[in-house]
Amino acid sequence: VGESVGESVGESVGESVGESVGESVGESVGESGFSVEKTSNGTNIRRQKVLSLVRDNPSVSASEIGLILNVSARTIERDFDWLKERGYLMREGADFGGKWIILKEFEPK
Repeated sequence: VGESVGESVGESVGESVGESVGESVGESVGESGFSVEKTSNGTNIRRQKVLSLVRDNPSVSASEIGLILNVSARTIERDFDWLKERGYLMREGADFGGKWIILKEFEPK
């Protein structure tokens, strides 16, 4: 009898804990600061800042930009990839000692 009571109590506690955790996580996800600020043309503002920093210093690294913008170097590397894929930016030379070249600017719609 003790085992079955323990099992049923454990199941109901587990269900209610799972539900409340799921609800609170769902509520806080939108408030966590992970939203991406965009301009009127849908461009990520951080990517515009990346281009601006590259314009000021074509030899700037992802690590340096990450420190300035308070994001990881990997995030900036993904931004570089996004900008290269869409023809905004290209790399000339080696990873070390090379430089970034801006091919086009973001245009407002």
